[in-house]
Parts: sequence; structure tokens; C-alpha cells
Amino acid sequence: MLCTLLGVAYANAQSDRTVVLLKAAVAPVIDGVGDDDVWTDATVNNIDLPFKSETPTLGQAGETNWKAAWNNDGIYILVTVTDDLFFPKYLATGDDYQKDKVELYFDCNPVLADGLGGSGGPGNGHHQIAPDIAEADITGTPITGTGTQNKDVVHAVVVDGTNYVMEYFIPWSILNDKDGAAFIKTAPMGFDVTVVDNDLSVAARQRACWSNDGTGAAADESWNNMNDCGTITLDNVGTIVDVEDINITNTATTITTEAGTLQMTAEILLLMQQLIKLPGA
Repeated sequence: MLCTLLGVAYANAQSDRTVVLLKAAVAPVIDGVGDDDVWTDATVNNIDLPFKSETPTLGQAGETNWKAAWNNDGIYILVTVTDDLFFPKYLATGDDYQKDKVELYFDCNPVLADGLGGSGGPGNGHHQIAPDIAEADITGTPITGTGTQNKDVVHAVVVDGTNYVMEYFIPWSILNDKDGAAFIKTAPMGFDVTVVDNDLSVAARQRACWSNDGTGAAADESWNNMNDCGTITLDNVGTIVDVEDINITNTATTITTEAGTLQMTAEILLLMQQLIKLPGA
């Protein structure tokens, strides 16, 4: 009966989602608890789309979700997973990607619909953040990642019975596009969350997604193709100010003494460009 109810709830959800991330005045502590003030104000986003015909059992609608915030250092993600059975990698044999875990996907390219996915990242501008849940680290110890995909990412996990919370800090320094350039914060970023659910009663993983459920035009998982993922934009980025012209005048033409000074006046003509409309603006 539980699987049937979940199937009905998931079937009514919508894909191609977009969310505005609030700017955090104070960075949350990465401890897998999620009790910081920033998480109280952040939008709750349900992870409620089964990938194609898979049947994840991750609680009732709204019980498995993600929140996010950002500041000048990076992006913060909090994922809450309500599970009926918990089988991470350390409790079972087999491939790690088949076991209970969370996969985050970021597309930092200027053109999002490029047919690429996390499998080619990070050199292709697509990034998968998906550290395994380790038995020694399930009480909120912050772990700094290594390797190609998780390098410099800080994550913490707290397991409570069969449920768990994953909290992440992803620094801007690793969120580069395919040319190695830093992500432009006024642009939309491709984004998705996949929760892998494996109860060992089935032969393969059962996944729930935020946006890309494999039924869009690409008909593929985010690991291979992120075209059907959702997007995130950053709140309170501010206004970009371009300098159109600078005229410099001075009251004297030369400096006549050693280590002397020359008074100068700069007249700056600004060209204001509001690249995004901020909420309330």
C-alpha cells in the first residue's frame, strides 16, 4: 500500500522546476542537523518525482526535500531523507551508486541545454557531488572531500534510525564552467537532486528526483544529461555597474619634488545594468 500511495503522490508532481536561493546573512554550521536560522527561512523543495518507472519508498509527500542558501563563499544545501529502510554502502556489497545516498548536480555553463551531464565533470562544466555515507561519519562530523568531483566540498550526515540528513557546503572555487571560468552569479544555474533508495528487496536502485525524472526530451539521468534538470538563481546578487568612461583632470602637470604628490580628479560616467530583477525590486 505504501508504494501505491507514493506513486500517486509522485505522479501529480511537476518537473522543470526553478528556485531562488536566499542569501545567508550568517553561514550555517555544516553538522547535518539543519537547525540554523538560515534553514528556517529557506524554501522547502520536495524531492518527489520517481525516476521513470522506479518505485522509491521515501515517506509521504514533503517528507524528503532539500533547501539551499548562498553567500560569497559558496552554496549551502540541506537534504532531508525519510526512508523506510536504510541501506548505505557500508551495510551492503555492490556498487556505491546503487546504495542509499544523495546526488547533487550543478550545471555552470552559460548554455545549459548542451546535452552534457555529471559523468564528464567537472571539466565539462557539470558537477556531481555525491559522497558515500560512511559508518564512521553518521553523527554530524564535517568531512572535507577529495578526488575529482567532491574536492573541497564539506559535508556532514546525521542518521536517525532509517532517516538521514545530509548538509553540504560547495565553494564557488569549484563551480566553474567548461572553460574553467567562474560561474556568473547573475545567471541561472542548472541544478538537481537525486535520492538513491535501495531496500535490498529489489535488484537495483530506486530513485526520487527534484526535477529530472527521465521523462523529458533527453530521457536520461542527470549523470549523463542535465538538459531536463531544474534551475536555481541567486537572490540579492545586486546590480552590475559598468564603467563607460573615465575622465581624469589635475591641477598641476608635473611632480617637481622627490616622493611628491599630484592631486587628480576623476570623473566617472557609469552605465547601470540591472541583469536580474530582484524580489521586491
